[in-house]
Amino acid sequence: MENKVWSKFNGLRINLQIINPKIHSENEKKYFSKNEKIEIINTIIKELKEFDKNKYNPVIRYWNKLRDKKNFHHDLIESLKSYIAQLQDKNFDSEMEFSKLSEIMKLFGQSAINFRNAPHKDQINKIYKELYLKTAKYVPKELHFVWIGGPLGEIQKDYIKIWAELNPDYKINIWYDSNNLLEHETSKIIKNDKNILEVNLNKQQQADIIIERQNSYYEKYLRSNKKNTDQLRIDFLDDLEPNEILKTLLENKNKVKNDQINMKNDHDNINFRDINEEGKKWRLYNIYNQEMNLRMNLAAASDIARLEILNEFGGIYLDTDILPTVKHNKDILNTTKYRDFYNLIENDSQILRNINIAIYESILNNNQSLINSREMSEKHLNQLTSKLLKDPNLVEYKNLSNDIKIFYSEISKLKISEIFTSIGNFSVNEGLFRIAEQSNSIIASHKSTDQNALIQKAIMIVEENYEILNKIHKNTPGTSSVFNTAPEADKIYKTLMDYKVLDRTVANIVQSFTNYRYDGLIESMKSTIVLSGPSVYEEVLQNYYHDEFVNSKLKFRFGLSDKFNFNTEEDTKSSWTIQTDHSLGIVTIPGNC
Repeated sequence: MENKVWSKFNGLRINLQIINPKIHSENEKKYFSKNEKIEIINTIIKELKEFDKNKYNPVIRYWNKLRDKKNFHHDLIESLKSYIAQLQDKNFDSEMEFSKLSEIMKLFGQSAINFRNAPHKDQINKIYKELYLKTAKYVPKELHFVWIGGPLGEIQKDYIKIWAELNPDYKINIWYDSNNLLEHETSKIIKNDKNILEVNLNKQQQADIIIERQNSYYEKYLRSNKKNTDQLRIDFLDDLEPNEILKTLLENKNKVKNDQINMKNDHDNINFRDINEEGKKWRLYNIYNQEMNLRMNLAAASDIARLEILNEFGGIYLDTDILPTVKHNKDILNTTKYRDFYNLIENDSQILRNINIAIYESILNNNQSLINSREMSEKHLNQLTSKLLKDPNLVEYKNLSNDIKIFYSEISKLKISEIFTSIGNFSVNEGLFRIAEQSNSIIASHKSTDQNALIQKAIMIVEENYEILNKIHKNTPGTSSVFNTAPEADKIYKTLMDYKVLDRTVANIVQSFTNYRYDGLIESMKSTIVLSGPSVYEEVLQNYYHDEFVNSKLKFRFGLSDKFNFNTEEDTKSSWTIQTDHSLGIVTIPGNC
């Protein structure tokens, strides 16, 4: 009960299934034997053949003709037979078997059979999990944080310090950009210009004026030597409206310098890494600079940076609004009083999220030394009480907030290692990655050793996305009025057809190209999610596995939720992007935490 409750409770935005080495060894001590695997695969082959004989329909017959009249499942059946044959080979080790089974799973995706309810699918999943456990290796003990566009905030520094103190065996890398310390300030000044806000304009019209200003700056950037973009911003803003931006730049430089000294003094495993020095060799460096200087979109630029960093170094990337999970034995929902309550709300992600944030709020209120820069607050505790009072099915638990405060009142007496869970060893299969289920705010991988690594595949998708994007937007201001004209519509259609974009199974991909400039300016626009964010990783995984095997509802993957908690006060007020719908079906890849 304890592990089940806390996994659901602590990791709402990541895969909720927890299987770690201890639990796995207790519950599934017996791996499949070779004979059991052969029996399973033979059963599947028999079912496939029976399907061919008895369940043909006109669509399948037509498709067969297109495939030169091959047996519909010929490739899949032959691959399964090959798998059985290789199982007999004593030199066929776990890594080879893992690779072969991955290949077979791709072939399932070419089949017309709906495997959603097929019993043998779960058996293949079990074999696959077994092989993953045998072949996954520990990623490098490096935590990567990216904070660009200005100096770190006090809260962000305190969050990072918690990770550093809790995980002294990890190297903590804070990636910043010394050439772009005014990016956030510049974007804010442009967006908050009184000439835009004080005029009676709708959101679209306001966005179009902002885009014009961004274009004006970007033209100056392209004509410059690009060596000192912050000075370029100062010159641009002085032309726009005299201000004290130079003073802000000097302050930001001093803050970064002082942070490097003070944070290193507090925790010697913290290191500052400068993208301006280390990023110039990146394959996506021009795209990174496009996002920093055209859209001034920090979320997209950070997407690029985290991919390149993991590609080169491996380890774990984290957003700065994530905290470690509270240890399982500190779970109030495991108390007798609230076990029935948990059964009522275990599938209500919103109430679980509210409870989780309220717990962290109470813990931090009772141990202010954990985050010195934070102000005392009971905002989320009060919100929880309000929700419970409004729900007739939950009103009897209206005192939960008060019980949370009492339950965690002794937390100030504990050491940080007694409150939070450290990361320890983190396993990922080489060449693959693990990612949060609904965002790319946590990614773990080894460094890429060849072009087949999935991080490399993600880089290739981003690269192609921007190639398409820049063809569509070439010689245009990027505003919607342009794309509504017939010539531009024809150009867009031709580009999309040339790159076979319409064949890709990515939601909203066409709109993401055409609405690119409005993302971050108009709430409904989500281009970054598709072009460089979570959808890129989803597309990589869907290309690597048959989607029935990575569907977020399958009990196929190992969870991350006993290590990382997304439900924090800072997550509720993230400022980099407009808060997005957390219902995106982004998948994770198996591994043990």
